[in-house]
Order: sequence, then C-alpha cells, then structure tokens
Amino acid sequence: MSTTDTAGGLGASRRFLVVLGLIVLAGFGLRVVYVLTVTNEEPTTRVYDATYYELQARAIAEGHGYVDPFLLQAEGRSLPAADHPPLTVFAIVPAAFIGDESTSRLAMRMTMVLFGTTTIALIGLLTRRLTYRWAGDAAGIVAAGIAALDPNLWMNDGLVMSEALSVLITVVLVALTYRVLRTGATWRTVLALGVVSGLGILARAEFVLYVPFLVVPALWVGARSNRPRAVALSAAACATALLVLAPWLAFNLSRFERPTFLSTNDGLSLAGANCDFTFSGSHLAWVTVFEPCAAPRNDLEQSVWNQENRSKGLHYIADHLERVPAVALARLGRTFTVYRVGQSAEFATGETRPVWATWMGAVVVWILVPLSIVGGVVLRRRRQPIWPLVVPIVTTSAAIAFWAGGLLRYRAPTEPSFVILGAVGIVAIAASLRNGTHRVDGDEVDAELQATP
Repeated sequence: MSTTDTAGGLGASRRFLVVLGLIVLAGFGLRVVYVLTVTNEEPTTRVYDATYYELQARAIAEGHGYVDPFLLQAEGRSLPAADHPPLTVFAIVPAAFIGDESTSRLAMRMTMVLFGTTTIALIGLLTRRLTYRWAGDAAGIVAAGIAALDPNLWMNDGLVMSEALSVLITVVLVALTYRVLRTGATWRTVLALGVVSGLGILARAEFVLYVPFLVVPALWVGARSNRPRAVALSAAACATALLVLAPWLAFNLSRFERPTFLSTNDGLSLAGANCDFTFSGSHLAWVTVFEPCAAPRNDLEQSVWNQENRSKGLHYIADHLERVPAVALARLGRTFTVYRVGQSAEFATGETRPVWATWMGAVVVWILVPLSIVGGVVLRRRRQPIWPLVVPIVTTSAAIAFWAGGLLRYRAPTEPSFVILGAVGIVAIAASLRNGTHRVDGDEVDAELQATP
C-alpha cells in the first residue's frame, strides 16, 4: 500500500469519526430536549416501573438498603424487595445523591440519556465494521443517524427504566459476538462475553436467553472446529456470567421466604399477562398488574406473593392453551405496532410516552422492517452472518409472545438490529439506484460502493 493510500485511508477514517461525532452530539441534544420538555416533570406519585427505580435508588442512597420503596415511602416499613433485577437501580444510585429530589431525578434521566447516546456511537461503529469491505463509512453514518433520530430509542432514553441500559448491553454483546466470529475466540473476549452477559441478565431477566442462543454458538464457531476448546470456552463464559450474578443471587436467596433469584417480578408479569382481561376483549394482549389478574397482595411477603402470581398465571395458561397462539400473535402485533396501535399508544401514556411519539415510532417500524429484510439479504449474500442480529429479535419476541404482554417498550432490545439491518438496506438500495440497476447485492452494487468516497 502506498503512502498516498494510507493517508487517504486515515483521512477517510477521520472524516467518518468527525461525522459520527456530530451525529452523536445531535442525538444527545435531541434526548436532552425530550427529557427537559416531556419526561422530567413526571411526579413520583404515579406508580409504574420508573417510579420504582427512582424510589429504590433513593432508598439505597438514604441508607435503607434494597427494600420495598413503596412501603418505605407510604408506611416507613423496610421489607426485602427485588421487584426488578438491580443493574438499572445501581446505575442511577449516584444520581440519587445529587441535590434535591427534582435535581436528582433529572440526573437519573441524564444517566439514561448517556446510555442512549453511547448506543448511537456503538451502532455506527458496529455497522461500519460489518460492511467495511463494501459500504463501511456510508452504512455506519446512516445507522448512527437512524439511531439518533429513532423515536423508539429516544423515548426509552428519556425514562428511568431498564430499556436504555438493556439496549446498550445488547449492542455490546452483538459487537463482541461478531468479533469472535471474525477473529476467533480469545480468552479476553470470552471473559468479556461472560461479564457483559451477566450484566445484561442483571438489567433484564430474559437476557439469560442470550447465553445459549448468542454467546455459546459464537464461541463454538470461534473455536474453529476444536470441540474440546469450544466446550472450555463456553464453560468459561457461562462461569464468568454466573460469577457476575452470584452476589445478587446469594443476597436474594438469603432474605426471602421462598427461593428468589433475579427478581420477584416474574410471577406478577406472568399473571398480569395471562388472565381473562388480557386473553380476549378490548384489552387482548395487554398486561395489568392489578386484580383480578394479579393475586391480591394481602400484605404477603414479596416472594410468597410472587409465587402465588406465578402459579395463578401458569394455571391460567394451562386451562386456556387453545387461546395461547392467538394471544401470542396479538402480543407481537401490539409490540411491533401492527395491531391496535392507537389503543396501545393511549395506554402507553401511563408510562410518559406521548401519543405523538408512539405514532412516530410506529411509522419508523413500518419503514425499517422491510428495509431490514433487504439489509439481511445483502449481508447474507456478502457472506456476513446475520444471526447475531436476528437472535435479539427472536429471543425478545419469544419472551413477549409466551410470557409477558404486548407493551411497546418490551421490544427495546430488538431496535439495534432493525436499525443496523435497515441502514444496510438503505445504503444498498441507494447504490443500486445510483448505478441504474434494481439489484442490491450484485457486482454492480459492489463496484458502485467501492467507488464511493
């Protein structure tokens, strides 16, 4: 390679990083404006997941520990609680020490904004790497631009809930997976996969599915047909993830009446999504945490209440198996905004998601999904594996369809996959149109993309 070629390559890289930086800055600004104008004045008197995270972080900052924040606030009682996995709470505890209640709430939301902004940069870098031989900078810039502007991302980034953090972790896991597929499995990468997997599970319980369906398959491929090494690498990644989880698991097992691992919320989610209220009628495929779906609390200890809810939900499913396929499809329809979109948008206002933003997000989904199919075809024909991007879509969809209800934010871990694949589709179609051909994966497109500065 000549000195001129090297200089040109370095110049292109600098240009890419400058443009990416500007996009990230714009995405950050958009999220800050959204927080300041829409979400930050939300009172803690409204009870939903964001309220829990905020009050739980305050309880820890005030020295009460990991206790039921609602009972603490209402009655001054300190009882063990694990309503959700703890990573989101731990991430915002530093903000709970800042200033008065209003100031610390803003700091918590800005913490989520920083997670979301980091996601924009990582999506751009990952997309560039996936397409570096034929699209590279163009695909990376388009992906980052979509990530910066996508309402389905910035709506989550403006709320103190687990979605912003779980999306970031998903992108990191997918990037590590592609690194293993590209360069092989090293012990450093194995440990990184284990740590990030463990953190993901501490953010969102269903991320446990990433271990068998994303991490382990990548390590088997990365072992390069060496079966003993593949087994050793997989075992090491799983053991590392378990070590990350161990303190929280041990803590929970030591303080509840019934065995509790990640949270005491799985039973409530199961019961709230599987009852007469959500299996038919106007609320088909939705979820509620109130009676008659959820078991009455009656001052039960959390793990006991969770077990009752779990039993209630499982028994309901067993008694209504014939309805499960239809309900599962309706849940996916709600979540991916092709079924009762207006009603779901109205319901989502209870979580400070404006109707106008939900509709904007729905339009983006309708555009990105077909573009993602094109992008997937292009990557496959370029001999780039797409299954690491498909796994978050499949595992999240399975959890929604067969466990939880069709809340819009539940699909958050799928958003990076649609953004990346959609960006690839856009760049390939644009190159095809510029080249005067309808093909999006042939030599003509390759030549056009390679000629693009």
